[in-house]
Amino acid sequence: QQLEQTCEFPESWQETWACETPAPESKNISTLSDFHSRCKLDALGTQREFAFSDGDHVKAANVLYWLEQNEIPDAQKLARMYIGKPRVPIDLDLPTVAKWPTKSIENHKIWTKDITDGGAWGKYPYWHLPEKEENRLLAMPKSIKIKTLRYLLASDEPIELVVVSHDLGSVSVYPPTDEKAQRITWEQGKVVGDSSAERLRLSIADSETVETLVNIITQFPNKKIEIAIDNWACSNPPEGMKCISGNETIETFYLDEEPSDTYDECKKAGHCGARQGTWEAARQQCTFQGKRLPTIYEYELANISKDDEWTGTWSGKGSPPFGPCDERYPCRSRSKKVLANGKSRSITSRLKNGKVRCASTYSFLSSDKPFMLDPEAPPLADPQPNPELAKIAVENIRNDNLNDKGICGEDVRLKWIEKLHKGGRSTTTCRDPFSYVTSNEPRRYIWTPYFKNLGGGYAGVGSDQNYDFIAVARSRWAWVYDYDPNVYRLHKTLKPLILAAETPQDFVALFEKSNVKKARQIIVDYYPGRDGKVLKAFYNGYREKLRRTYKKSLKKKSKAPSFGWLANADNYRYIRLLQQQGRIIPVAGDMLAKNGLRSIGETARKMGIPMRIYYTSNAPTAWGGQITPDYAKNVAAFPFDDQSVVLTTFNSGAFKKQGYWHYNVSHARLIQQRITSGSYTNHTIAWDRIPGPGADLTLCNLPAQIPGRE
Repeated sequence: QQLEQTCEFPESWQETWACETPAPESKNISTLSDFHSRCKLDALGTQREFAFSDGDHVKAANVLYWLEQNEIPDAQKLARMYIGKPRVPIDLDLPTVAKWPTKSIENHKIWTKDITDGGAWGKYPYWHLPEKEENRLLAMPKSIKIKTLRYLLASDEPIELVVVSHDLGSVSVYPPTDEKAQRITWEQGKVVGDSSAERLRLSIADSETVETLVNIITQFPNKKIEIAIDNWACSNPPEGMKCISGNETIETFYLDEEPSDTYDECKKAGHCGARQGTWEAARQQCTFQGKRLPTIYEYELANISKDDEWTGTWSGKGSPPFGPCDERYPCRSRSKKVLANGKSRSITSRLKNGKVRCASTYSFLSSDKPFMLDPEAPPLADPQPNPELAKIAVENIRNDNLNDKGICGEDVRLKWIEKLHKGGRSTTTCRDPFSYVTSNEPRRYIWTPYFKNLGGGYAGVGSDQNYDFIAVARSRWAWVYDYDPNVYRLHKTLKPLILAAETPQDFVALFEKSNVKKARQIIVDYYPGRDGKVLKAFYNGYREKLRRTYKKSLKKKSKAPSFGWLANADNYRYIRLLQQQGRIIPVAGDMLAKNGLRSIGETARKMGIPMRIYYTSNAPTAWGGQITPDYAKNVAAFPFDDQSVVLTTFNSGAFKKQGYWHYNVSHARLIQQRITSGSYTNHTIAWDRIPGPGADLTLCNLPAQIPGRE
C-alpha cells in the first residue's frame, strides 16, 4: 500500500500494458507458465517461481512494466512483492507427467528432506521421518531409488508423492498391507502380470527410481498400487554376521558366519541354565546375544553347510518362513526341532557339537549398548504453554465406564493360587479386589537410564509411580489411566493439590491431619458439584495411607538420588509445570475395553506426538496373559516411533532376580508388532529378553543405534 501511494499508480493498468497477449483470467499453473514465457517475465523469477506463487501475477507484471517505464529503482524487487513466495518447493527436480488425474493439495503442507540413504530396523526397515506430519505431502527428487521408498512404506499409511506437470498434484503409493492385492512385476521396461484387481502389489527392483514408479502408477489411475517390501536391502551387518537378502517368503536376515560356543559366558551371566547341547541351551545362547536361532528355511536360503545345528523350526508340517506354530515359543503341541541338515531331534536331546549359529531379523542387536545409554541425551528444555494442544489432549479422550467391570468374587478368587485368594490378580471380566493407590514396585528406578529425556508422549497405568517416570523422561504430554475407579480418583485428586503446593514438602503437608480442612477445600474448589464430593470422600478414606507413602517418598534413594517426583525438587517442579499447562490427563481406562487407551493413542496421533513410553506394570499378566482383540487394537493405536519403549514388570523369568519383580524394558515397535500378530500371550511377549546390567532388569530388542539421531 505504501508503494502504491508513493508511486501514484494509475487507476487503470491498461494504460501501461506492454505485453501483446491478453492478461490471463485463470490462475491455472499451465496458463501462468505460458503467460510468463510469452510476456518475457524473467525479471519476476523462473517459470516455476512465478506460476507456483500465491500472489497477484497479473498485477505483478503491470507493476513491473510501470516501474521500469518510470525508471523506478529496484523495480524487479518491488514487483516481486506482488507474487510472493512459491507455495511449494520449486527447486526440486520432480518427475513431470503428461496425463493423469491430479489431487487437490490446497489443505496440505509440502514436506521435503534430503532422503538419500537406506533404512534402519524393524519388521520392515524404514527411513526415519521425525518431522512427517498428518496431511503432509512428500516432495522428492525423481532420482531417488525405490530402495528408499521401501523404508518409507514400513507403516500403515500410504506415501503421498508430489509431482509437477501442468498442474500440481500427487500420487499415492501404498504399503503392502492387503493380502488380496494382485502381484505384478516391473520387468524390462513393462508391467508383467494380471492387473485386473483394484489393488496391485508391484515388485520392482531397488535400483529403479521414483520417476519410473510415478510413470507406472499413472498407467493405473483408478487403482491402488502397493510396493512389495518383503525383500528389503541389507544394511550394516553386525560384526561376524552376513546379510542374506530375503524374497517373497523369507525376510532379509543376518546370520552368524561361523557357529560359536558362548555357553560358559552365558551361564556365568545367569542366562543359560539348560543342559549344554540341548535345544533350550542353544536358544538361550542366541537370546543372550540379542539374536535368535535361524529357521530351517533361512539355512536353505543362506546355502551354507548343513551340519548338526539346532534351528528355530518345530518339526512337522508348516509353511515358511517359520513352519509349525509360526515363531511362537513355546509351542505346546510340538516336542521336536528340525536340525540344519533336515533331521528332527527332541528338544531335550543333546548334540555332541555344542556350538550354535544365531540369526537376527534386525541390523542391530540388543546385546549392544542401547542408543539411550550412549552419550547422555542433553536435558530437555521446559515446554511452553500450548492451550490449543492442551484442549485436544483432553477433549478427544473417551473414558471407559469403570462400573462395567466389577470386583472378582470369592468364587473366582478360589480358583487362584492360595496366596491370591484375597486378591492380587484379575480376569478379563472382573478386577482385583485391591486398589493399588500406591506402587508396590520398589526398584522401579533401575529403568531410569532407558528412558531419560525421551520426551514425547507417555501412557501409564497405576498410581503416582507414573509421575516418577514422567519426570525422568521429561515427557511432554502424559495420560495416566487405570480401570480401578479409586486410582482414577487419585489422579484427579492429586492435580489441584499439586497446583496448590509449591514444593514437594508443601504437597506432602496437605496429607497431614492438621491440613485436612485446607486440602478438602482445595479439592472442592477445583471440582465443584458432585465430583468434588466424591473426590473429597476419596481423600478422607486414603489420606493416611497416602501420607505415609508420600512422606517416605521425600527421602532420596541412595542408589538413585535423582529419581523420584517427590524426592527431587526439580522433578516435582516439572510435574507441577505439566499440571499447570494441562499436560497430564487422568483417564478412566480399562486396557481391555474399547475407549480409554484407544482414544489416548488416537489423541497423541492427532496431536503429532510420538508415544515414547507405554508403562503396563504387571497388568497384562495379572489378568491372565490373554491378548484380547480389543487390547491388540488399543496398543495398535499408539503412535510409537523408533525411540519408544514399553516398561513391564514380571514376577518370573529373570536371570539373577533379587526381589519379587523383575523389570523389563522392550522396544515398543517390536512389542506392538507381537501384540497385534495374534501369535503371543502377554506371558511370552518378551520371551527373548536378555539380562540387563543389574539384577532384576531385563532388556528386549532395544536398538543399538537410531538413524537420524546423533
